Order: sequence, then C-alpha cells, then structure tokens
Amino acid sequence: MPERPLVLFAAPTVADKERRYGGAPKYYFPSHSRQVSRLTPQFNVLQNTMNSGSIYFTNYATGVDPEYTLVFETVGDPHDFYKAVDKLKETYPTVEWLMELSDSNLDNSDDFYVMNSQSVRDDSKKLTTKLFCIMTNQVALSEIISLWKHYQTDENFKFPRGMTGFKQLFRTLYDVHKWGIQERLEDTGLTEIWKEELQDASLEKVKVQIELFFRSSISKRQEVEDNIKNIVIQVGGEIFSCSVIPEIEYHAILAAVPREYAQKIIDREEVALVIAEPIMFLKPCVQAIFSSDNNNFSDSNSFSVPTNVIEDPIIAMFDGAPQANHPLLKGMLTVDDPDGFESFYEVRERVHGTSMASLILRGQDMSTIEEKIRKVYVRPIMKPETWNNKVMEYIPDDFLLVDKIHEAVRRLFEPEAGQVASNVRIINLSIGIRYREFYNIISPLARLLDWLSYKYRVLFIVSAGNHPDEIETGIDFNNFKNLSDEEKDSIIIKFIDQDIRNKRLLSPAESMNALTVGAIFADNNDENPIGSLAKLCSDNIPAVYSSFGSGINNAIKPDIFFPGGRNFVHEDYMHRGMVKWRESSTRAPGISSAAPGLTMGAIVNKAFSFGTSDATALVTNKAQECYAVLDEIFMKETGMGVPNEYVAVLIKAMLAHGASWNGWDKMFQGVLNISGTNAKNALHRYLGYGEPDVDKVKECTKEQVTLIGFGDIAQDKAFIYSIPIPIEFHEKRLKRKLTVTLAYLSPIHPSSIKYREKQVWMTINNGNSLIGSRVEYDYHAVQRGTLQHEIFENNSIEVWDIDESIELKINCRGCASENNPEMLIPYALFATFEMAPDCGVEVYQKVVTKVQTKNAIKTM
Repeated sequence: MPERPLVLFAAPTVADKERRYGGAPKYYFPSHSRQVSRLTPQFNVLQNTMNSGSIYFTNYATGVDPEYTLVFETVGDPHDFYKAVDKLKETYPTVEWLMELSDSNLDNSDDFYVMNSQSVRDDSKKLTTKLFCIMTNQVALSEIISLWKHYQTDENFKFPRGMTGFKQLFRTLYDVHKWGIQERLEDTGLTEIWKEELQDASLEKVKVQIELFFRSSISKRQEVEDNIKNIVIQVGGEIFSCSVIPEIEYHAILAAVPREYAQKIIDREEVALVIAEPIMFLKPCVQAIFSSDNNNFSDSNSFSVPTNVIEDPIIAMFDGAPQANHPLLKGMLTVDDPDGFESFYEVRERVHGTSMASLILRGQDMSTIEEKIRKVYVRPIMKPETWNNKVMEYIPDDFLLVDKIHEAVRRLFEPEAGQVASNVRIINLSIGIRYREFYNIISPLARLLDWLSYKYRVLFIVSAGNHPDEIETGIDFNNFKNLSDEEKDSIIIKFIDQDIRNKRLLSPAESMNALTVGAIFADNNDENPIGSLAKLCSDNIPAVYSSFGSGINNAIKPDIFFPGGRNFVHEDYMHRGMVKWRESSTRAPGISSAAPGLTMGAIVNKAFSFGTSDATALVTNKAQECYAVLDEIFMKETGMGVPNEYVAVLIKAMLAHGASWNGWDKMFQGVLNISGTNAKNALHRYLGYGEPDVDKVKECTKEQVTLIGFGDIAQDKAFIYSIPIPIEFHEKRLKRKLTVTLAYLSPIHPSSIKYREKQVWMTINNGNSLIGSRVEYDYHAVQRGTLQHEIFENNSIEVWDIDESIELKINCRGCASENNPEMLIPYALFATFEMAPDCGVEVYQKVVTKVQTKNAIKTM
C-alpha cells in the first residue's frame, strides 16, 4: 500500500437530473418546386421497379409477398416520420424499420446548406444527413408513392391522419432509392478479396458472409434464410452455418459459391444474390491475419518469476495459441481450447499469442514481473500457416467470428456453456478485421462487444487496428533522411490527414463500450538506423500505422493511445517519394516480447514488433496493475475486495484518468492549420484523449488527491459527489487542476441512429469559478461515447469558503430509447484535484480528513 493511496468518495447525495440545452443545426431547404424537380425522377424509378416486379421474388421467392428495401436520406430530422411509418405498419404489418444511420461529412450545396445563428450560409460546417431504411411490401410502397404524388401537385395537401410525417420527410428529403447492388458490395472488400482468391485456378468455390436485414418476426427470419440458402444451393454453392443473435439484430449465413458465380458478382451482373431484397451486405471471409518473419533473438539476461500465482483470472485473452511453457510465461496461463486449435500449431508458429501474453503479464520490461499475479485466461481463436519461412496466423474462415466470440464469452460466464472463468472482467482483443473499416455502420462484432459488455459487466480492451502500408513523403529518400525530426513530423502528420479515410478504425474498434487503443510511435529499445534505413519521425507521437477517426455518432475513438513500437523505413524502389517499413524482428527499435522456440537454461527467445496489438496488450498489463491497486484500496476502506460488478467500469475510468494530449494538439494544429471554435473537436479524430499516465493515477502525492466513486444509476436520476477543498484562494494566485473521468457501460439499440440506449454524463454543480476553464478537450465531443474525460485549470484569485466543496453531478437520461427507465447503468468516477508543487500547499491530507468525516461510500 503506498503512503498516500487513492480514496473512496463519501456517499453521494441524490439530486435532480441536469437539463440539457442546445438544439439541432439550422438548415436551408429547397423550395417545393425544386424538391419536386429533384425527386420526381427518383420516385419514378421506384414506380417503375414496382411495376416491373422483382426478379428475386419472381424466380427465387415464389409465393412470397414482394418486399422492397427503401432508403430515405434526409437533411436534419423529419419530425413525426417515425409515427407515420408506425401508422403505415398498422395497415401493413410487414412494414418494418430496418436501421437508421447518420452521415455528417457532406458539403453544403445550393439546395441544402447549414446556416449560422444569423441565418447565413456557413460552409465551415458539414451537412448532417440521416438515413432511414425500411422494408415495405408492394401495397405499402404504392401508398408512399401516392402520398408523394399528392405532395408533388399540392404543397398544402392535407395528409391523412397520422401520416403528416411523410410531408416533413418530402420537405427534407435529400435522396430516395432502393437498397441495391452498390450498398451490398461497396466498401465490403468482397470483390477485392475474391479477385485475389480466384487467381488460384484450382479453387472451385469461394466463401462469402451473407449478412441479412434483421427481421423482428421469427417466422419471417426463417422464411428469408430458407430462400437465400436455396439460391446458394441452386447455383451450386454450399452452406456452412447460420447465425441469429436477436439482441444485436444480427442474422448471417456463411456460404460458398462457385468461382463462375463469384466472377459474375465481381462483374456487377444482376444475379440473385446481389438483387435479393433481404440481403444487406455480401462480405468476404477474411477476418484477421498476423504475419511474422519467424526470426527471433536469444536473451541471456536474468528475469524474475512471480512467487504467488493466483489461479482465478480476471483477464482473458482471445488470440493465437501461446507457448504456455515459455520461461517468461510458464505457470501463468490457463489455456482453454475447446476447438482444438492448438493441435494445428507447431511451437515456432505460436508467435502472436506468445507475444501478447508476455506483454499482458510483464509489460515492456520482460525481465521483471510483480511477485503476486493472477493467471491470464487464454482462448485460442486462430490457426497458423507457414510459407517461405513466414508464419501467418489467421482467424479461420469456416465459422462466423461473431458466433465464435459470442460462444467464447458465454463459455466464461454461463453455467450451461461451461462457466470456466466467471470472474474475468477484462478481455484483451488485439485483433482488427481487414476490410472492416468503420464509416457509419457499426459492425456486428462491435455490436456484440457492446451488448456483452453490458450483459456481463466486462471490459473489452480492443486494438484500433493497423495500417502498415507504404508512406508517401513526396520527396527523394536521401533528402528525406537528411531532414530534421520536426520536418519529418510535418510530412507524416500531413500524410495521416490526407490518408485518414484509409486509416479508419478496423472492426471491432468502433465498439462504444470497449476501451479502444491506438498506437504511439514509442518503445524502450533504442537503436540508430544504419545503411539504407532511416528514422521516420520523432518519438512519442501518434503512430502513422495506427487507426484514426471517430466512432459511432462521432464518439471519441480511439479512446487512448499507448506505446506500440517504432521501426525504421527504407526507400520504396518502385515508387519514388514513398517509403516502406523494414522487415526485421531481431533488431531494435520496437516492442520487445517473448517469442516461441526451444530454450536452454536461462536463455529465452524474444522478438521486436510494432502495432496497435502491442499497445493494447500493454494497456491490458496496466489494467492488471490497476486491479491490484483498487483491490488494496477497497480492502482497506471496506474490508472487502473491489466489487466484481464494478471492476470493468472502475478500470476503464482508471486507465483513461491520466490521459493528456501532451502537446500533440499544438503540433497537429500548427502543421494542419487547425484553428477556430471547432479546433478541439477536429483534433479528437487524430488524438483521442491522448496518452494516459497510468502510473501517476496509482497513488497520490502531498499536492494531489484522487477520489473514486462508483455505482448504478437509472434514467432521469442524478447523484452529486463532493470534493471538499479546505484551502483559501483569496490571497494569492495558486495554480490548480481538476481532472475528472466518468466511465459507464450502456445497453444498445442496434437499429437506432442514436444506438446508445442510455447516456450518463458529468456536470460541475458547484466550484466552476474555482476550477476554471476546460483545457484540451471539446465539451460536446467528450459526451458522445461512454467515456467522459475532462481537465480544468485555473490560477486566479478566488473567494472560497474552506467548508465548500467542488460538486460533480452524475446524470442519466434515455438516449436511443426512453423505455425501461428502471434499467441500471454501472458507472465509475475518478476525480483528481492537484496544486502546483511550487504553491507549497498540501492537498492530500486536508481533503482526506474531510472525506473521512462523512459516510463511507455505498452503491446507489
């Protein structure tokens, strides 16, 4: 126990929920005549489609009432449209909401544009469109077209009772069309993967994941599934498995089709699978691949081993099979392999799992380890393949990954599934799915993690994903080598910005409840480039190979960045002005970790690597340390260990609590010329919340105190936590800082545009003048996800009563839904108040004494 441990808040008081202010942006919409001119051709296409009938229903779904998947894209929110569709459903029960999406990346046009508070066009802001996807039958579609025709001829047409939402829809409509071939194939990577696979002339069939629109009716789901399976069988394909998970609205079929049929799809021929109305996406079966040059180096330095290994794990790792008897891992892993994947591995092929396990257990310094540790549970989900001395580890394509992760998590917790490690509260998932870049549709795997997080109160720590592609410098390689680090940084930051569309998060990194980890170009293994190699940029900045962007509804993602390793680059001789990464796992720099192989005595095998997987494993290592710290605190203050049901949110908050941009904001603003009121919001897509100093959060100092709150909160409720500050600020300037981190796990509404079922957020209820202004982060951006992290600083003279407290209010409201108001949302709150050391003010003992006079914390 440190001299000054973290402290539990006194019990919070119940309060009224904070009111939320602000409204939707103001938009300019086209006139009625302009809308008629714009949209009439699109409605005519729908009319012609209906008149000509559907080839799919004529040839492959005979006897079934034809259905049409309609997409309405609007600018702003068409009021009462939901009610109008619900009214339509009363008459036509097969009408069904399928999904809603949002896109905030469209430029203003003469027809639609954003207006400022003076109702003047504002081209500095993007249009936000909402996409509504509904399934209709032929009669319902006919009625929608009829309503359009009435509106087309008379702007003041009186819509039938309950249907006026369609008038608002037509006024704000940006586009209307039928879900088609483009949506089913675009950005899925299917055609690219199939083109690669079909180069193998011996391959008779190629695999495909057929993702279906989720239907609420069990009988309808079965009818749709049977029809699609029949198509596959009729064209000479085969079915491997089907999956339905209603809680995340997931319905998929794993199949294979003949190469000739696949070529028709590549050529955009209108074959049944690409015109079938029930199909949302056709996706490739490539899931996650890790490659290694299978080289390592021997290290004869001594290393420590734990003296107390607790059998009951709190951390799980879903990854490749590790070398469990490696000297750096021996006796510290519980490998559970119900699929028998280990039998496919030779020792030398156990690269990724061995590396990740060693980083989780030992961190960057492989030679040391805590004396008391808990075993790590390992579930292999990969198989190996060696080719030209390169080891490839991959998630097999003979099962649906969503199914496998679902089954693996259930096996941890559910008695009927095995309940093999029910105290696990942190799951490391250092994978990123190729061709599953996040844009505005959250992936099934991310939805699964979000649902499982809330259901089992478990924290997934997920890698943002790697993009280790060639880097464009735009100049001759020798000239690049001779640039200063600052000049190189400018080139790299501009490259990240220009290529950010291709550096988006890889599934499941967009998961709302997960802690998503990006990589920093840093490690603790220094080396100088020699010969044809060059240093790429400065150390300790966001790594160019990492993923960037944002999550669902522009939530901050990646949440944090952590050292992922460095590497040198060399000239791309085929492309002037481009550089490529060096391929070597035996030479620094990079993250050093255990490597598989036979060992003799004290000699162990290690290798260097770089990537977001390494960063994620290192964060999970810190999670293990945080758990030990929290357990001690709770034992000291409550006589019991950290409550199992709050471990996930407590560690999520603790890992992020020490985060800061560390000057990255000034660097990116300067290079990219980012300024203005929206600057902080713009920076989040590159920087997340920054790099956390986790070690700083593990204990307090004389000038700093950290308090911990936790509990459950229901919709429309609020709690106030108090930080007593018995210090006078009226005589001289005293520099002070308040850092607040709120983490929670929300249930999800998969088909809603808002997605997050409930929102929990923190406001300052008292002490605003004392703590001063926000620094670094955007006030609106921090509330879009399930992790709110804020920093306040001030040094002004203030009149402050020594009996006053800074009050932090935790609020909860319905977000995607007002249903189930009694639903409890687990949350954790970390708050650190600190004074600059040169102020000479001892904060810790004064605050702790005040807190200890109040009631001990209790969950609400």
